[in-house]
Amino acid sequence: MSSTDSASDLGAKVASEVKEDIALPELVADSIIAFCDDMGTMFQVDLSSTEPTWIEAPIGQLKRFFKKVYAVHVVKAEGRLEGRFSLLVDHAGLFILGGLATMLPEDRIAELAKRGDYKDAASVADALGETGNLMVGAWERVFQKGLVGHRHLSKEQTIIAEPDQDPCQLLQVSADEHLHIAQLKITAGSHPAFDLAVIMPDSLFVGHGKGQQADLGDTDHAGPQQADTPPQQDQLGQQAQVADGGAECGSCVDLVADTPCQDLSIQVCQVMCRQVVWAEPDHDIQHVLQLMQSKDAGYVLIGHEGRLEGIVSRSSILAGVSPYLRPVFAKWRRPEDDATLTIRIKWFMSKPVRTVDADATIQQAAATMLQFGVRALPVVDKQGSVVGILTVFDLLRSLHKDLAKITPPQAPGLML
Repeated sequence: MSSTDSASDLGAKVASEVKEDIALPELVADSIIAFCDDMGTMFQVDLSSTEPTWIEAPIGQLKRFFKKVYAVHVVKAEGRLEGRFSLLVDHAGLFILGGLATMLPEDRIAELAKRGDYKDAASVADALGETGNLMVGAWERVFQKGLVGHRHLSKEQTIIAEPDQDPCQLLQVSADEHLHIAQLKITAGSHPAFDLAVIMPDSLFVGHGKGQQADLGDTDHAGPQQADTPPQQDQLGQQAQVADGGAECGSCVDLVADTPCQDLSIQVCQVMCRQVVWAEPDHDIQHVLQLMQSKDAGYVLIGHEGRLEGIVSRSSILAGVSPYLRPVFAKWRRPEDDATLTIRIKWFMSKPVRTVDADATIQQAAATMLQFGVRALPVVDKQGSVVGILTVFDLLRSLHKDLAKITPPQAPGLML
């Protein structure tokens, strides 16, 4: 066996072990279900999926995808998984999802799903890109909740591919490369089921993510929650993203160590915000946005009759709605963008919710935030009732008297 073959076999072995270690099949299955729920709610159609089946094989195993025009969503993963993977949507799925997003008549969608060509696909490309954003947004929520050390998923681009294009070049894999492939079928309303495939190369697993330990079993160092920007959108230009975590630089560590701060034994109840904003799981995004903007709140607690079920942040709202709702993109706003406001908030809330006791110290609260990678903690009394909320901004203000007077804007800047 050559050294190249040996390295390839080792990479495949490590990737398989990591895949099992992080329960990837369950994460993928839950992500697909979340996407079907989101898409169905947004466009008032029933979507369901089969359980994904996994194979480890070269790209040639998916040759049925490449006989007609098809779509590829390229996804960038950061954290526990590091690198790129692809979501392939077959010919029928391209036109069914694109047609639903552009609200085409059902008979027109059916016709395109059978006979649509590249020119037809180009006419629904923007809408298909939006469904890709929706899909990756659903994956992001599931991965944030279920994968320790995960940082962020973002959709880099959506490609409409023709049959004569080389899939290896398109997906940036070699013909004999060992790939982890999940295959499933999705049914939307009365339309026939279409195929979707998840293509993950070994390199996605063997890097372990930036800042991860080399030991496969070391998953104690969780990365921070998702950044405050949604997955980047096609044709909107590259948007600068501020790194939200990662390795600390030495100069920053030294600066923090040498900077005097207030007493870390201060109790949480002394610095928390007592004005808590609540919404119910079945409220839609628009209702929650109105609450956030009217109260200038960065977080909304989700529950019913005082029972805490989840929490929604500014970042999860931004990840869940169309970017065209932002003022800078307002001139391109379309009816389907407004449709994202009708999704129920329960699909975007984070759960389970980490809380902190009112009599805990701010040092204990900060440790909890770091341990679980969260930026806000509902504060509870001895009976378990919510009495306030503590954010990283509250912690920062408590650490230095000169910061106490500063109140940053909290609510998402979106047009309703």
